[in-house]
Amino acid sequence: AKSVIQMAQNKVSKPARDDFISMFFVHQQRTSTNIHDWNGKNHEMTLTQPTQVRCQIDCYGEKSHEWATRLSTVLRDMAGCDFLKPYQIQPMYASDPLNLPLENDGRNQFSQRWTLEAFLAVPQSFVIRPDYFENVDVTITEATTV
Repeated sequence: AKSVIQMAQNKVSKPARDDFISMFFVHQQRTSTNIHDWNGKNHEMTLTQPTQVRCQIDCYGEKSHEWATRLSTVLRDMAGCDFLKPYQIQPMYASDPLNLPLENDGRNQFSQRWTLEAFLAVPQSFVIRPDYFENVDVTITEATTV
């Protein structure tokens, strides 16, 4: 495809060409409890929420069926895992492509569209700097009774 765009964003229009791929995130689901990673040297804690993200991928144009089939195949293969690994994303599985043509502007003209869903493991991480102390001076004082 000449163009791959992320849909459902303001001021992102469809490419003028009919052959493109669009994608947008449909759903995010937590897959386990948080992971904590304490860095004592920098006094920072990285919190990670493991999530599964469902992404809809729409392929348009004459080659839309071919692209959707290729994407479905690679998202179920180690090649997809290797490609997405540097982005800390891992494909879990993908749906089979569906043929869902679109009517264009009510003129009884249809655009070729094949769609699939990709389910991706995406860790959502951020760093916090919690308050802490390293040393404490404790003074014990004998209590007096009244």
